[in-house]
Amino acid sequence: MRYRDEQPPLPPCVTQRPYAVSSATPNLPGASDTPSVVPSNLSGLNPTPPINPNTPLDPSFTTGTNSYGVFRIYSHGPPSLYPDTHDTAELYQSPNFDTTGSSSKRPWWSIFGTSLTSVTENLYAPFNNATSYLLTLWSNTGENSKSIPEIKRLVQILRDPRFSMGDLHDYNPEQENKRFDRYIDSGPRISDSESLFNPNDGWSEATVSIHLPYEGLRQRSENDATCFDVENILYRRPLEVLKSALNEASSEGFHWFPFHEYWKSSEDAPAERLYSELYTANAFIEEHARVAEEQSKIGTGIHPEAVIIGIMLWSDSTHLSSFGNASLWPIYLYIGNQSKYLRCKTSLFAAHHLAYIPKLSDKFQDFYRQVFGVPAAADVITHCKRELVHLIWLLIIDDDFMHAYVHGFRHEFIDGITRLVFPRFFTYAADYPEKVLLACIKYLAECPCPRCGVLKPKICNIGTKADNANRNKTRRADSEIIHHQIACARDLIFTKGIPPSSLRIKGVLGTESLTPVRSAFSQKLFPHGFNHYQMLVPDLMHEFELGVWKATFVHLMRILHANGSNSTQDLNARYRLVRPFGRGTIRHFGTNASSMKKLAARDYEDLLQCAIPVFEQLLQPPHDKIVLTLLFELATWHALAKLRLHTESSVRSLENSTRRLGKAIRHFRNVTCTAFITKELPSEQAARGRRVAALRAKQPMTAATERSRTTVANSKEKRFNLSTYKLHALGDYAYSIRMFGTTDSYTTQVGETQHKLVKKYYSRASKAHPERGISKQQRRERALLKIAERCNAADKNLSRGDASETHTQRAVVSPTLRFQDAEKLPYSDPHTKYHISSDTKYKVNVYQWPGDEDPGLRNFLPRLYDHLLSRVMGQEYDGDEHTFSAVERNAITIVNDLIYRHKVLRVNYTSYDLRRNQDSINPRTSPDIIILSREDDTHTTPHPYWYARVVGIFHTYIIKSGSDEAPVPERIDFLYVRWFGRDLVHRSGWKARHLLRIGFVDSSDPSAFGFLDPALVVRGVHLIPAFKLGQTSEFLPPSVIRSKSDGDKDWVAYYVNIFVDRDMFMRFRGGGVGHKSTRAATNVFLADRHPFDETAAEDVEENGEDLHDGAIEEECDSGQSDEENEEHEGDVAPEGEEDLGPEDGEDCEEAEEEALGYDEL
Repeated sequence: MRYRDEQPPLPPCVTQRPYAVSSATPNLPGASDTPSVVPSNLSGLNPTPPINPNTPLDPSFTTGTNSYGVFRIYSHGPPSLYPDTHDTAELYQSPNFDTTGSSSKRPWWSIFGTSLTSVTENLYAPFNNATSYLLTLWSNTGENSKSIPEIKRLVQILRDPRFSMGDLHDYNPEQENKRFDRYIDSGPRISDSESLFNPNDGWSEATVSIHLPYEGLRQRSENDATCFDVENILYRRPLEVLKSALNEASSEGFHWFPFHEYWKSSEDAPAERLYSELYTANAFIEEHARVAEEQSKIGTGIHPEAVIIGIMLWSDSTHLSSFGNASLWPIYLYIGNQSKYLRCKTSLFAAHHLAYIPKLSDKFQDFYRQVFGVPAAADVITHCKRELVHLIWLLIIDDDFMHAYVHGFRHEFIDGITRLVFPRFFTYAADYPEKVLLACIKYLAECPCPRCGVLKPKICNIGTKADNANRNKTRRADSEIIHHQIACARDLIFTKGIPPSSLRIKGVLGTESLTPVRSAFSQKLFPHGFNHYQMLVPDLMHEFELGVWKATFVHLMRILHANGSNSTQDLNARYRLVRPFGRGTIRHFGTNASSMKKLAARDYEDLLQCAIPVFEQLLQPPHDKIVLTLLFELATWHALAKLRLHTESSVRSLENSTRRLGKAIRHFRNVTCTAFITKELPSEQAARGRRVAALRAKQPMTAATERSRTTVANSKEKRFNLSTYKLHALGDYAYSIRMFGTTDSYTTQVGETQHKLVKKYYSRASKAHPERGISKQQRRERALLKIAERCNAADKNLSRGDASETHTQRAVVSPTLRFQDAEKLPYSDPHTKYHISSDTKYKVNVYQWPGDEDPGLRNFLPRLYDHLLSRVMGQEYDGDEHTFSAVERNAITIVNDLIYRHKVLRVNYTSYDLRRNQDSINPRTSPDIIILSREDDTHTTPHPYWYARVVGIFHTYIIKSGSDEAPVPERIDFLYVRWFGRDLVHRSGWKARHLLRIGFVDSSDPSAFGFLDPALVVRGVHLIPAFKLGQTSEFLPPSVIRSKSDGDKDWVAYYVNIFVDRDMFMRFRGGGVGHKSTRAATNVFLADRHPFDETAAEDVEENGEDLHDGAIEEECDSGQSDEENEEHEGDVAPEGEEDLGPEDGEDCEEAEEEALGYDEL
């Protein structure tokens, strides 16, 4: 079967329905010219017929099926407003693609004003001229340092035809910034009716008052308690933020009518549910139906159509500088109606800064001591920290927002129709310390989960039937009983003087680890049916990459230290030999992996994805197999949990993967961990010493300090702990995917990307009031980019301009271009299969090429002619097995006997989630590829791929002979490759739980090398050496085609890294929605499944063990002393943990500082 590249499809065709509105509803000028929402370039779609406005609407509406078998079902009929754009920023994921913007056919100016004239006349408003605007834009955007890119930006401005030196005679940057700030804060002038800014969505300052508890102090009520005022709280009114977001250009692509999305893999296959965006998930669909039902009960007559705007929240504290203790605790708001593929791009400014939460200042203790004569106890401080967070949320969720929440607010949409918009909260992404703050439960308590009431000793049963049943049975739900318990506890604290952490308060609050603080979301939204526990979604970055996997990796390092025999050094050396892959997908492991210095979440992810070959045979049996099985299950679970497009089958696979992972991790603990006496790593011991020293310095008189006065000279024994919230959270991912969409939509990584912006703002802000300066910088930059968006749209539609570059390079002779050899390679057309440069400076005469004396180039020229001739004749590729005679080869002539070498081949492909992406193939750094196989051996298990290493990238020009017409040179691109063969003895695949192993074909075999059409390349592939088998020179004698870094040896075998990214994972697992052209070949993988994936209800025996694992229920040993468990229970977080540390993906402040884990394994 020949590989055929498929373009990503446009969404299933939807013909929007008319919506009855009052005749008084205003229409946008030019609305009659607005085209149909069905784009004219739909290909491969089965469009639905036009809807007759006089025909009663069916209760549901099914779209046509697109070329990939995807269709949608709208439960309440066809949408009256459908985003008719399919933004290239959403479809095309590679930065090398040349994108042309949106496919919208509405007038470009309609989002900026009411007419073309008014928009063009106010193009640079409020600036007096283009020069002032350009300089202000440059000074307030981009990076802070005088970097090369920033100098280039400045040069572009100076060369801009709109720039005029005459406009600079009275330009003052400081005054211009102040004038601009006043303008966006005070609103448009009368003469400027086309302002892009809403003055009501600016920053406000407020004060909240915390009621202070004191042990033994009796008062009539809580309102009589002494208050501590927290001043200068910066926040924005959420309703105004939403209104401003609806007036931005990006709102044109918002989805207002949720839908179920389905996929049919073939004509006769059953339809399968898809999960991706928030607006295709159950929570959004159910809430939209509930709002629509409530509105339908309101009186008679014509009412505005009701839609909901989904609110997704992120918050996390971050350090603002590399030195000092300056930090910021921002709350970010995103709009769930916008595609997640756009929300995640910081350049599009989809994040709305909602508030900056202050810390409880050092003045608090002074105030408390002044009032009560003694410093506040630890439990009082913890209580006040909780109070502060929820008081700020009560401030944010104001009366205007609540009125809109209940009754909606009117907004005129781009189609000129006014609809009623209802704000709704859906997700809140935060790390564990913030989750417990928001859920109002105790930190690391007996019931540590904010979503259910699981007991800590039962956490190790992850994946069992008992665990799943317990989650459903104890799922947290806000209730009046909880409100009564909290009210009684607060009454005891303030009227009886009972300490917040006393046993009496615990008794009143019950057994669910509640705190005497009621959630602000509960106070405001519970009467309207909102359950605030449900919005606290799992967090893949903190809970798995920096949680379960990091803790597992740390304990594996302890085991290797205990095992001795250079195991740790071998691991470090192996990781350093792993090739990088992609644009930062797998980075070079430059430092010792075992030391774990300066590692971010992405680095731990890389360690996991490459772990199996690295750990192989570092331990003796049976521990080697146990560890490799655990690593395979960890990587499988991680890949499934991180998919950006799920089918119902893949969600069930995630549930089954959780079962297998639970079984594997318990087996690892029970067998391997008990076989070794593991102690602290040197870095852990040093970090413990620093923590003890810091505790002594801060609290010299407390009991906790006395307990900490122990020696740190000897390393402590460390056991593997399964009683952690982060391990427990893995069982909630399948539920959350069905409820809120895939995890990439609400991972904390999205919020973390905003931190680099606030750090940039901090460097420009006043250090006396950094929060105020940051808020001003944020608002200013966002406003400037709105103007830039308007100007760019005008430039694109009102003028045309092209730029060209010329350059010269010297020619070299080498099979593979060197690092210093540069060639021109502009942006790629995403619609083509591949992209190779057109440069001709690296040319080689084919008759001067090294001949048969090099084993890697033997018979190069005749085989090249055979390949070119077969391409010209249009023969199906068969592995270059067809050989032509010398006479037949004379049918073509290579122009000037020249072939041209290139440095990079860009391979475009459609990913499993229907996006267009790209691999860069470089023979020096990323040389390995896969193509569809042409296997005809019936005695071996079929495999869909062939594997090759690209030795050279070429193009040439040929002329066909025998034609009466004047010869026209034809360009042909080709690759010279070295083939791999599969290891048929090695057991691999999903049932065997091991990676596929391949090795180079011996150079004595005529098929060891060959030529290949670049259009046949499916993707680049990541290969990791089978380190245990070592290297050899038997496959190929010294040759010019081998990389210098490899010397004269090859690795005996390589493992195919199927976990390198999500698309690669789905190409080796099968079932990828976007893998249309390879689906028939890769369906063979669907039959290779572990028994857990094949059985849903019955038990399966393997090696005498019960795989169902449903009857198992045990209590876990926490792996640490009770004293360690109790030390932080109920706290907000260990000191310093509320701030973002280096492991969260940002720069490290200290090279060797190890942040104390929230729950260590």
